[in-house]
Amino acid sequence: MFLMGVGKLTGYSLPWYPENPDKDTWPRIIGTSDPVLRFRWDEPLSHDDNYYSMRMIAGYMRTHGSSQVPSATTLLVAISEDDLQRRVSDKFLSLQKALRGVGHLDSRNRRVEVAAVSDITSINSAGLAEGQVVVKEEKKGGRAAQLASRAAGKLLVRNRKRANLPADSIYRDKKYDTAFVSKLMSDDEEELDDKGEKTGKFVSHAPAHSSQE
Repeated sequence: MFLMGVGKLTGYSLPWYPENPDKDTWPRIIGTSDPVLRFRWDEPLSHDDNYYSMRMIAGYMRTHGSSQVPSATTLLVAISEDDLQRRVSDKFLSLQKALRGVGHLDSRNRRVEVAAVSDITSINSAGLAEGQVVVKEEKKGGRAAQLASRAAGKLLVRNRKRANLPADSIYRDKKYDTAFVSKLMSDDEEELDDKGEKTGKFVSHAPAHSSQE
């Protein structure tokens, strides 16, 4: 977290690799003149930028880990270089999974970019938003990527609405967590006008199967 300049590592808080590759323009690691580390989450760990950041983190853990976490001193002395890098690699994969979990990456680790949410027309009995969500469609891939992007937009809206429900709402119970994943969002189709032309809006359809609750 320190080398990335973030307070926590969650799917919602992970920073993306900047569009500007000039590291002189990036934020600095606190107390140093070095740029923060960034990962390309939509690329494998073998990508040059990701491999560099992984090696930097492993090196920092080796040289500064004991002062940061004294209880880890014995482990850091005993652990091999390969095992240390493997642990950093495993963490990278778990963070990619976290990004998939919140709909920021699709199942093939392609970035899903969600734009503005608009035209939220109603709140159903569960307190969850129903309506149209405008998303920036993923350039790579075809219809499947587009549907994944729209589902991610719905998921973000519903997660926000769920977080704002009263503390005693039954829909904040952990048993419903598994329902808040992008794959379970209802499918959308592009709306067509009388001339068969796209209107820029989407028509929502309820899932074929749903819980009685």
